[in-house]
Amino acid sequence: MDFCKNLEYELVRSKIKNMYILIRNGKVIVKAPNNISENRIKDFINSKEEWINKKLKEFEKKSFKEKSYVSGEVFKVLGNDYILNIEYGDFEKASVNLDNGYINICISENCETEKIKELIEKMYYKVALMIVDKSVNMWKNILKIAPDVVVIKKLKTAWGKCNSKRKITINPDLMKYDQRVIDYVVLHEFCHLKYMNHSKDFWNMVGKFMPDYKDLKKELKNVY
Repeated sequence: MDFCKNLEYELVRSKIKNMYILIRNGKVIVKAPNNISENRIKDFINSKEEWINKKLKEFEKKSFKEKSYVSGEVFKVLGNDYILNIEYGDFEKASVNLDNGYINICISENCETEKIKELIEKMYYKVALMIVDKSVNMWKNILKIAPDVVVIKKLKTAWGKCNSKRKITINPDLMKYDQRVIDYVVLHEFCHLKYMNHSKDFWNMVGKFMPDYKDLKKELKNVY
């Protein structure tokens, strides 16, 4: 498999003698001499596949760790990097919104860090209401089964759960991942509507509709 072909990276040519690779804020930057061919650059990138993947995973894990909730911090939203931008002032009501790669928060100067954290969590909750509803409707149409109720709620040790009363709960922190991973978790819980266990039949059902579920499952192990 051509690793380079599926990798997003920025190529910077300059008057240097050797090629090297930087991982900056989760972005891959390749520095190369002016006179080197594209094929040699691609071969070099392919030779560094293991190192690049390792560094990208390290960055992703850091982005999920406990935050300080200060301007400039990076938060994941639907798999993309969003930079926190906090504006302090004489605001009657605190607010949070997503705009062009930024999480913009307007808040009074005397507010504690805990309030900023609450606003971030509120933002993930609002995103979850929209995204999970979309995923639930998709699986309803495909599987021809449906839960009695779907709830967005913080879970300490799981991304989602389904109980015997056909109630599905989804953790809003799941919104840090991209749509494909979210769809996997929702499918996982939908399959529990038919199999309230992790039997072979359960995993066969998951695999039938998402053959790459094992790869998606691995991504979720970065946190829980």
